[in-house]
Amino acid sequence: MRISGDCGGLVKTGENNLNARIQVRHSPSHSDLDYYHAEYLNCAWLDGIPLYPFCVEDSIRTKPTFFYASRSDFLQIIINLEGVVRYSFHDRRITLRPGSLLLVPIDSEYGFETKGRIHKLVLEIKGPALGALSEMLGLNRVLLLTPPSVEPLVESIREIGVRIKEGKLPSDYADLFGSTYGLLILLSFYRKRRNRRNSLFTTLLQSLDQPSETVEPMTDIAKRLNVSTSTLNRLCRSGLKCSPSRHRLIRRLERAGELLANTSYSIKEIAQKTGYCNQFYFSSEFKRHFKVSPSEWRKHLKPAGPGD
Repeated sequence: MRISGDCGGLVKTGENNLNARIQVRHSPSHSDLDYYHAEYLNCAWLDGIPLYPFCVEDSIRTKPTFFYASRSDFLQIIINLEGVVRYSFHDRRITLRPGSLLLVPIDSEYGFETKGRIHKLVLEIKGPALGALSEMLGLNRVLLLTPPSVEPLVESIREIGVRIKEGKLPSDYADLFGSTYGLLILLSFYRKRRNRRNSLFTTLLQSLDQPSETVEPMTDIAKRLNVSTSTLNRLCRSGLKCSPSRHRLIRRLERAGELLANTSYSIKEIAQKTGYCNQFYFSSEFKRHFKVSPSEWRKHLKPAGPGD
């Protein structure tokens, strides 16, 4: 793979000219990785192959970054091994945590941002039949899956990376393509087996994580999801080891920290934007969680201006 780009973004080149029509934007620090390893498939026998693994990427980063692409010309299977990655799509936002798997279908517009240390493993899949096969398997939309354990999936993706690197004979590539197809079948099974509990948990997280100036009461969320508030409490405590109100409080304060560091809004305005009616109560909650006041947080984290 060759990488070219300027301050406007990073563009992968070398495979075809299709990428030239993909708009890409990212932060200056996006390519500043603590660790990066990738295996790209370079095979002479791809003509007529319905689908194949294009790339396996393993990366670690600690510097905050954002990335946006107007379209993905491959299907992505993303496993977050450490930290939190927040993805944005045209109609939803998803917070990817360790233990979950995110599937981003081909042709998706997407973006993501990170704030702390993260470790991601990504499998990119291409092929002329990928679109039709994804539709048949129900993998043609963004999916957040929580399998019983991600370790077997991590091992499968790493094994695909090894086979990409070591493949030499047609039989090697036949096994490689079969493993890739088998992985998609497995994800389709996981999608079908997601029960009401998993679906509710995902929807609950999306409701709790949604940034808003008004806080939707838990009774309203429960009514919208057609369950009791006690069910939502059990789901949240089981999946996040805390109550829904505690999780939402943490997310609101994290967003407040981001606004303090990256905007010029007053503390009162930030309190309102994160659902607090009382600025002083917001400041008290912020200091209780982060051990510093909002003004101290801003002083230490907000980038200095040209005249500072």
